[in-house]
Amino acid sequence: MEDDFRKNLIIYEHKELTFAGITGEMKKSLSNAGLLIKNKYSDTEVAPIKLQSKRDFLALFVHNPVLDITLDQYSPLENSIVGYALNKGGLVKRMEEIAKIIGFAHHRKQNPEVAQTWGNEFEIEKSTYYFCEKIANAIKQPLEKAFGWVRYSNFLIQYMNESEEEAKKIATKKFEVVMP
Repeated sequence: MEDDFRKNLIIYEHKELTFAGITGEMKKSLSNAGLLIKNKYSDTEVAPIKLQSKRDFLALFVHNPVLDITLDQYSPLENSIVGYALNKGGLVKRMEEIAKIIGFAHHRKQNPEVAQTWGNEFEIEKSTYYFCEKIANAIKQPLEKAFGWVRYSNFLIQYMNESEEEAKKIATKKFEVVMP
């Protein structure tokens, strides 16, 4: 079953950056999924559910390795799990574990239009990756720290309602990033 999950993942890669996504049906509500994930993983921050007109989603953040994962719910039958990381193995493993915990049944055939949309979004994410490379070089620290700092700051601003200034402070402390 694990290999089947992995075979159905849509993966995009650029240098160290990996995107992984899969569509399917989720047996648990997003709120129940969030509780199950919080209970299983002490290293995972779970943001409050965001409600939008065409989808609801639950954002997750893991610090080590840095994993930025989102559970999307478009309708009871249309859901997805997507994630970004510099650690492909860690990302795929965690997504697979989450899928089991929340009763996520992936579609046997992934929608090519969804894959194309994710591919287009990945092109945009590459610019974030380049920005992280520049930061890492400027502060002379590993890319993983700069990537974590940027992704976590965004997570705090977008999903935890922190101000930009406060998010940067928290992320700087969390990833021990020393700015020149």
